[in-house]
Amino acid sequence: MKIFKLKYLAHFAFSTAAIMIVILGWVLYGTSIETSQSTHWANNQTLKVNHAIDEVTENLGRAESAQRGYLLAGKKIFLQDRDQMLAKMSVATLEFMQLSADNSDQQRRGFHLNELIAERISIMHELVRQRQSNGLIAAAAIIENGVGRTKSEEIYALAAEIRQEELQLLGLHLMDAQERYQSTLIAFIVVALISLVVIGFMGFFSQSRRQEQASQYTRSLIEASLDPLVTISAEGKITDVNEGSIKATGVAREKLIGTDFSDYFTEPDKAREGYQQVFAQGFVTDYALTIRHQDGHLTDVLYNASVYKDVDGNVLGVFAAARDITDQKQASQYARSLIEASLDPLVTISAEGKITDVNEGSIKATGVAREKLIGTDFSDYFTEPDKARE
Repeated sequence: MKIFKLKYLAHFAFSTAAIMIVILGWVLYGTSIETSQSTHWANNQTLKVNHAIDEVTENLGRAESAQRGYLLAGKKIFLQDRDQMLAKMSVATLEFMQLSADNSDQQRRGFHLNELIAERISIMHELVRQRQSNGLIAAAAIIENGVGRTKSEEIYALAAEIRQEELQLLGLHLMDAQERYQSTLIAFIVVALISLVVIGFMGFFSQSRRQEQASQYTRSLIEASLDPLVTISAEGKITDVNEGSIKATGVAREKLIGTDFSDYFTEPDKAREGYQQVFAQGFVTDYALTIRHQDGHLTDVLYNASVYKDVDGNVLGVFAAARDITDQKQASQYARSLIEASLDPLVTISAEGKITDVNEGSIKATGVAREKLIGTDFSDYFTEPDKARE
């Protein structure tokens, strides 16, 4: 009778443990799917928002370049290019507002961004009006007061703030997803350990399977980004990378992990200062670096990074994502080509009378190299400095 009862209790305990494992396993699986889908959505949302903001700033830069082309050459084709860029910028701004409709802080920034853009466009139109009515000198007088440049800088600064907010939101979402998954995993492990008394090897097997799933889940989060993405320890060592980092460096994942983050840039000291700044301030925004591929190819990027912590708030490392800015540098080169379009001496001057850029004609006329001209006083290169200053 006692043997029968023990056998009955053993079967009951085994069945109960098995049922509990099945239930918690199902909950764990559901949590994994839910958090994976939620994180995938959050990552896509961040990518879409940052892409929209990139479209705003890039098209603003192209519109300004086209406007300068018109002011210099007076050809309406430049105004057509400018208006196309402004139209694309308007579409991108509307897309951002729609994507951030559920975020009051981002909506507030979006309204402010629209106001700044409207003011910048108004200044552009006034420049064109002055150019058409009173000539290039009248338009140059408006440019010299710096109000247009200041407004553009405010737009770029606000765009960087929006990107940083999205990166922080993504980081918080990843941390929350990890905590929820870990909480469910811990509950499962506790039940599995209790069940070891009855089912033995099954507990170890289940735990191993769950750990494998956790590792795969973490990898899926990192690989969600197409741009280079790394996690860095407090000592500056790479702890994980995605496929984007492998492509950018030409180095296999197993060789990247454990090496110094700064080793893969043209300016290692600057890279080291960058992640140290993240540990000191908690984040860094649009930190410019150049990745050196194993074959010598260089990729200019802007890093946005923030620290990530454990459930107790202890900093574990840095989460850093890079954005390729090759297209932006090409836009800058286009602006240089506009300045060099004139064979006569051509300079841009700040409100303080300092030279901010020159063309080859100015270099030939003065006999001074471009890097030495920039930053010096415009009036220094004339026989009548006071007249030049006036």
